[in-house]
Amino acid sequence: QGGSGVSHSAGKPRKNTCKLEVGIENESDFRVGSRVIQIARQIWQDQKFQDHGGKTRLRGKGIGGPHEADEPLALCISCSDQSAFDKAVMTAELQLQKVHSDYKIFCQHSGRPVPELSVKISRQGGGTGRSDPSMLSDIPRGERPANAPSDEEIAQLIEERNEARKTQNFKRADEVRDYLKNRGVVLMDEKAAKGNFKGNEVTKWRFWRP
Repeated sequence: QGGSGVSHSAGKPRKNTCKLEVGIENESDFRVGSRVIQIARQIWQDQKFQDHGGKTRLRGKGIGGPHEADEPLALCISCSDQSAFDKAVMTAELQLQKVHSDYKIFCQHSGRPVPELSVKISRQGGGTGRSDPSMLSDIPRGERPANAPSDEEIAQLIEERNEARKTQNFKRADEVRDYLKNRGVVLMDEKAAKGNFKGNEVTKWRFWRP
């Protein structure tokens, strides 16, 4: 996808890389692959992302071509500039959440079981020498928007959403997530977190300005 033709500078700056698992198989009815490609194109329109050798590609089962792989569908992002990279990852996070919401509606209308979906992120920072699927806790929270709730209210809502997810009340969980997003707060769930955890143990958050 976008960025495949951009070369690095002679110094080969260290790149930040990230993989966001889509969580939905690519099939003809919902066409999730096409939707994720649109997200990749949106990211690629950012000039700073282009200028710093940013790349996006869709990889996984069912997409065909050179990026076909026997693994879950994922959007891969890389960029040598930290701020452009963070912006790209946050854009992908928000847009994939919307795809998840659309897919749940699609499942309801087509009589399929409605799955619990979350964006699973695996990051590797340039030069850190480590790759940790749960590095979401390292993401800075950014500048607080004027209409954002207090930290205490955010924590309470995250806990409420966590309890809703435990009881498979995905409608309420999505309502809390969407409410916070509209108030300038985006939620990020830890990858593969299972068991009786508290909300702040499995969900991180940061401020977001569209």
